[in-house]
Amino acid sequence: MSALDNIRIVLVEPMHGGNIGSVCRAMNNNGITDLAIVNPRPETDWDDAERLSCNAKPQLAARKEYGSLLEAIADCTVVAATTARTGFYRDTAYSPRGFAPIALESAKDHRIALVFGREDKGLFNEELALCSHIVQIPSSELYTSLNLSHAVYVCCYEIFAASGVFQPSGETAQEADAALRERMFAMWRNMM
Repeated sequence: MSALDNIRIVLVEPMHGGNIGSVCRAMNNNGITDLAIVNPRPETDWDDAERLSCNAKPQLAARKEYGSLLEAIADCTVVAATTARTGFYRDTAYSPRGFAPIALESAKDHRIALVFGREDKGLFNEELALCSHIVQIPSSELYTSLNLSHAVYVCCYEIFAASGVFQPSGETAQEADAALRERMFAMWRNMM
């Protein structure tokens, strides 16, 4: 079992089905598949969620729904709340990159959670108090609040990148010196 299998994404009262589907896609891009939704709205457009999940429909279908945040995180050790606001519990926030090693270390042996709040109000102070860590995504002062799926993607990406699972293919050719490059350009000119 990979540490990524022990990472749960928790959405608290998401407003739009499309955002839920896009979150599934963001999770899937980064090898994270455990989605929990706290108090999904009765009017949630699940067809829109499915449309925007693209190839992450299995994550959407496998979601777990809970009546409270405490229920959603009950089996988690490290629980990180995400927030764009400052003050009250938020002054010691980690960046997603700074939090990634903490998440991966705990997720080797335990389930952990990243908690994302409502699109319009974020997380309430009482919900932040249930969490062991705060994560704040660096952003411009022009607008500090990210779209829900973008915030999930940034956090999941940093954990995925830190996990070392992805290894880019390396360049197999040797670097060409200037003389070799000029010979190649001359050959191209002659051919054209």
